[in-house]
Amino acid sequence: MSIYPVLQVASDEQLTDYILTTSGVHWPSLDADLSLRGLLIQEAVKPTPIVS
Repeated sequence: MSIYPVLQVASDEQLTDYILTTSGVHWPSLDADLSLRGLLIQEAVKPTPIVS
């Protein structure tokens, strides 16, 4: 969630106030949306840490 600043600083109460839709998640109290496509793309492009 660190790439989503509005969610990172939200309270537990705000984070638990969400609506799941067929296209993603909406947090009414934060006026924030996260599409499933956007989440999947972000997960796919996360760099893999190099361990030496």
